[in-house]
Amino acid sequence: MLNRYFFVVILLLLSVSPIFTQFVQWQRTAGPVGGELQAVFGNSNSRVVAEVNDLLFTSYDTGSTWAPLILPRGSFNGSVDMKFLVSDEGDIYLVYPPPDSLWVYLHNSSGWKKVVNFGVGSPKHIVEGRPGSIFLFSKNTSDNNLYITKTTDRGNTWQNVYQNYWPYTSIVSVSANTDGVLAMLGVRSNYYPGVFVLLVSSNNGRSWWREPIDSGTVVKCMTVGKSGNIFINLNKKIYRMSSDGSNWIEVWPKNILNYEQPYDLIGGFNNTLLLSFKRDYSNGIAMFRSLDDGISWGSISVGSRDNNITLLGRAGNNLFAAKHNFSGMIISRDSGATWSDIERGLDGLKTTALAVTPSNHLLIGNYRDGIYRSTNQGQTYKKVTTNDSYYDVYSIKTILGHPEGGFFAVDGRRILFSELGGSWQKISDIYPLHLNYLSIVSNGVMFTVVFSGSNYYTVGKSMDNGITWNYEVSLPGPRSASPSAFLAIDSAMFYSFYNVEYGGWLWRSTNEGINWNKINKPSDNGYSCITVLKYCKHGILFAAISQVYTGTYDGSVLYYSSDKGVTWRTILSSGYFSRTITSFKSYDLVENNKGQLVFASTEGLVYSTDHGANWFYGSGTLNNEKVTVTSLAADSSGRWYAGTYEDGVYKINQLITDISEDNSTNPFDYKLHQNYPNPFNPTTTIKFSLPKSSEVSLVVYNLLGQKVAVLLNQEKLSSGEHQKQFQSHNLSSGIYFYKLITEDNILMRKMILLR
Repeated sequence: MLNRYFFVVILLLLSVSPIFTQFVQWQRTAGPVGGELQAVFGNSNSRVVAEVNDLLFTSYDTGSTWAPLILPRGSFNGSVDMKFLVSDEGDIYLVYPPPDSLWVYLHNSSGWKKVVNFGVGSPKHIVEGRPGSIFLFSKNTSDNNLYITKTTDRGNTWQNVYQNYWPYTSIVSVSANTDGVLAMLGVRSNYYPGVFVLLVSSNNGRSWWREPIDSGTVVKCMTVGKSGNIFINLNKKIYRMSSDGSNWIEVWPKNILNYEQPYDLIGGFNNTLLLSFKRDYSNGIAMFRSLDDGISWGSISVGSRDNNITLLGRAGNNLFAAKHNFSGMIISRDSGATWSDIERGLDGLKTTALAVTPSNHLLIGNYRDGIYRSTNQGQTYKKVTTNDSYYDVYSIKTILGHPEGGFFAVDGRRILFSELGGSWQKISDIYPLHLNYLSIVSNGVMFTVVFSGSNYYTVGKSMDNGITWNYEVSLPGPRSASPSAFLAIDSAMFYSFYNVEYGGWLWRSTNEGINWNKINKPSDNGYSCITVLKYCKHGILFAAISQVYTGTYDGSVLYYSSDKGVTWRTILSSGYFSRTITSFKSYDLVENNKGQLVFASTEGLVYSTDHGANWFYGSGTLNNEKVTVTSLAADSSGRWYAGTYEDGVYKINQLITDISEDNSTNPFDYKLHQNYPNPFNPTTTIKFSLPKSSEVSLVVYNLLGQKVAVLLNQEKLSSGEHQKQFQSHNLSSGIYFYKLITEDNILMRKMILLR
């Protein structure tokens, strides 16, 4: 009974209590590291750039710390095959597919500059010869010519140094050393399995010659050594060729039968060469190294790491290597003799789940990269699962009643268990079934939605903490309908699916799936399905929707039920956000131990400080960056974490600060004063002060979060005191909120209109 009247009580309290809310800024953490490392380049002055999951990260201290590098704004959208180079001067050259083509980010400059005068054709690869000499390799589809252009003034002017007819030929790789020996490997695709051709210059691009390689030869990688010799891997053997083509010898005649095809080969510093192979799991060997220009080779062990080394990069004499299966990067500062993990900054993973242990350690589930843990609030991260390169971690759940917290994780085809979150063991392997959701109801009892090999979904029930399962629980609707949300609590199950044309906004069962009752949407004039179901404190059940079909969208995005799903009401609508919404997707909703909630969607984050009775729209951004928050978590100290799609994990040490009626006396603070008069009818004045010149928005909302008036819309105002009048035309009596938005702060107060 108390739960039923919970929101009424909250509204009564609001009518007599002033609200003044300040939103604290999110901070980006240093990870989690990992993801698919696609390329890494650096120079001798400690500048390194790495590509992870089609994102760029830069380091100014040879890989100790990293920061994201915002890509240029062109027609680029989504995953592309981009190439880049870090020059000796610290400039970054970036090759995009047309029409974006070529960009340069000059050292100590403020951003990217598009290069339009590089020559003819579409840029494909870029390399630096002698320091300051940048070579661009382009193909022109109109005349099938290969063009090589060169700049020596940081991309301002370009000179054509090579042009020839190369039909059906793709550029596989390019390499160079600091003495001006350059090599390009191409393959002619009109033959099968292809004819490889080597194009070489030994005088920094003044002249070039071609060397064909027989058809049928398997060429995996190529590099130019410091000596000027060119090294190519052919059919599991390493061959060395002098830069003038006069000498072509096999420097490693042994056919490496114990190792499969190599992944990468790198040289160009001292007389050291490094070759990576698919790992031999019997002895941990993943690389071979030569210190005498390829005459002799020795193996290098990478210890107990469970990944092959697929890609190599260099910055000066420092080496970088990519671990296979989306598992990040290792670094060597002694020419490849020893290696260590990079633990911070390369946060290109797709975060899919977050959880916090009783010790406030953060657990992060990722797309195709298992689970990571941070024991220091995101300063460093360690991977804590193995053999999970093809598993997506869907959820991490606390075990109810476990003395140490205890966790279960669902990664698609396995259920993993961990006592403290540091080490994990498989307790269930349901292959070829596929796990989608996991709900823990009581000690030892849990439910999950399973997709079977017969192309239908069912519910699995376990009475022994996931060791054994019974799959006799049926689901409503067609068995092939894809689930969008599932939740089991102590007395009911809830289920929603994407195929809304089959009827039913939400289905509810009170007898563990024997019977299901259809619940229609409270305002059923649009097509949407539930993608987030959360049961929070005070017995409040929240359902958040995503619009998945075209049609009339009624704007409702969040519903609540105080009677465990029997009846539902809208509590948040799309009118609360800063723009007109034509499509919407909900990702997560989490409540902390103080009754604060955060709701994540495609429109950013929405906050509540009173168990969900009222919501305040923070922003569609985190620190002014448009990122997609996919998962949320809160620890016992009030700290919050937000996992994002390929943008790392963010945190704030305190979500929202409720400030008393008296504003800060600090003249350098933003201030939003109580409107006067209050209550009012029909006009009131809102005063505020700015510590500096700022772009300001001042917006009024009703209790449902719908925007009712815009008094200022990103207007540039000077520092000092300001005021605006609010005319309440056509508005009914009630509680309203006015929000002051600047680039540094979001402040909100309540006012009352009495007719």
